[in-house]
Amino acid sequence: MFGPVISCCVIVNEKFNKLDLSKIKDSKKLSEKLRNNFVKEFIDAGCDFGLGSSNNKHIDKSNVSDATLFSMKDAINNLKIEPRAILVDGMQKIPNIDCYQLAITKGDNICKSIGAASILAKFVRDFIIRKYHSALPYYDLKNNVGYGTTIHIKNINTYGKSFGHRKSFKIKSIDR
Repeated sequence: MFGPVISCCVIVNEKFNKLDLSKIKDSKKLSEKLRNNFVKEFIDAGCDFGLGSSNNKHIDKSNVSDATLFSMKDAINNLKIEPRAILVDGMQKIPNIDCYQLAITKGDNICKSIGAASILAKFVRDFIIRKYHSALPYYDLKNNVGYGTTIHIKNINTYGKSFGHRKSFKIKSIDR
């Protein structure tokens, strides 16, 4: 509803395999505290990763699925090394990537590397969205991090969509 899509690609190597992977799963199913603890452990261990993004204007111009694939490709291109294989969270492979790919539906629930990437991406996205709060306090972004909570939708109804909102995201009570 608000802000960019953020994607992350992690490298599975000795550093990654030394992490406590027992609590890794879909980032939205973990508490913020557990996500933050994992990100700290991941960074402290010197694990390798790449981040990618696609802003709300790109999402509006194409669609969220295409923007997500663009963001995933961006994350891969931001790795320090070229991967030999990629595990993709979802049903689609990433276009124009020259290595083996395996698309895994609900991969963040069943694959530790995808789950770790999901946690890092959510951590970064939440950080970015909370930075918008000082410029747009009436949307309560520090608490809802851009998701469609009741107060967020109520305030969109009152103030309209801001420069950071996805105009293509239709809200039944507002967009008719």
